[in-house]
Amino acid sequence: MSVICPSLTYSTAAEYTAYMKKLDGLAERLHIDVSDGVLAPVRSISLPQVWWPQGVTADVHMMYHRPLEHTEHLVSMKPNLVIVHPEAEGDLKAFGQHLQQFGIKFGIVIMPEVSVTNLAPLLEIADHAMIFSGKLGYYGGHADPSRFEQVAQLHRHYSGCEIGWDGGANAGNVYALAHAGVDVINVGSGLSKMPDVQAAYATLIHELND
Repeated sequence: MSVICPSLTYSTAAEYTAYMKKLDGLAERLHIDVSDGVLAPVRSISLPQVWWPQGVTADVHMMYHRPLEHTEHLVSMKPNLVIVHPEAEGDLKAFGQHLQQFGIKFGIVIMPEVSVTNLAPLLEIADHAMIFSGKLGYYGGHADPSRFEQVAQLHRHYSGCEIGWDGGANAGNVYALAHAGVDVINVGSGLSKMPDVQAAYATLIHELND
């Protein structure tokens, strides 16, 4: 059963808090983007500014060039999942295994130009693989259906790995994403830009289950 996961991508703590309040009581799982201005072209709120309501499952997408420098803080935050980019610096396999020792799931991003085959060493230990179909550090994007083949590849070769999607998800395509095999559909502007976030979320759920 696929889940809709609202994304938070903000450069100020005030914007982040304002949107988090709109999501209050809405979704049980959130996707939180943080970027360092190096791996991604924009800088978001910092990790110490990240928070989520009690009882909510939080995934942290680390668009950081050096994620290993933040290992201790990530462990103290205790998110459900930490997602990193294979292009990042450091021994990401050891990093992922370290997080897993603390009950934190480890995920990797699959960018458009990267093949699933080339990521085998990380996918062998990953709990989550996220197909990225947007622009790093920004809301928006295009949910490219040609990448459904990567979703199928992941199911064939890494059946125990949860599959996420980030970029361009909206009410018009969540059904197709779910039926392509995506487990976690992260929705950014398809929710945040809507005048009524709660109504937009209800529409997404309806389309997903229609």
